[in-house]
Amino acid sequence: MKKNIILITFFSLILSANLFSSEKNSSGYLDAGMSYQFFYEQGYLSTGSENILAFTTMHSLSFDLSSQSYFSEKGKVGFGFAGNFFFPQAIKIKTEYDYSVSLLASDFNLIMGISFLIGPAIRPIHKDNFILSIIPGITLSNIFISADESSLLQLFGLGAEVASNFFLTDIVCLKLGLDYRYFMFSNGNQGFNREDSFTFQPKIAIGLAVK
Repeated sequence: MKKNIILITFFSLILSANLFSSEKNSSGYLDAGMSYQFFYEQGYLSTGSENILAFTTMHSLSFDLSSQSYFSEKGKVGFGFAGNFFFPQAIKIKTEYDYSVSLLASDFNLIMGISFLIGPAIRPIHKDNFILSIIPGITLSNIFISADESSLLQLFGLGAEVASNFFLTDIVCLKLGLDYRYFMFSNGNQGFNREDSFTFQPKIAIGLAVK
């Protein structure tokens, strides 16, 4: 019953948007959706006597918001922003000596993150029912961890979101995208350091065209 109500509401919104819209040329877009984030890091763990090479992988569910604003309705270049609220579900750390540790979200009092991507927005393909958009830029990611002690890890780097926007009506679109970010610097308990990590996120969202 609940699923039927959700579907009826969804298609009613699409129909209403289609009835009250006139053209598909837009100067901006707003969208909200979800993604699955894969994080990989290569770095060193300090044991006091030596530094051990370690490889960390983290899988997270992410809730995403993004926007694009172009200088004109048919413009190809503008400004883009992407924000992600992610919640790690599983973390695995493996050292160069094949020692590994696996952790779940339930092993922490709290673990969550928020990240941003800001840069130019580019839409090289702009048709009536389809738009290809790219947002390359600088990125910042914050990971909050609370267990026996609380800590904050900040990651800095470059990234890009590439998305295909399929218009269901004149102003409502389905967005399918990929988000890749490479982090070169970190700031945490050990201070500011060189970083070597990346995230990869396939995402899906519902967007609205803005005049």
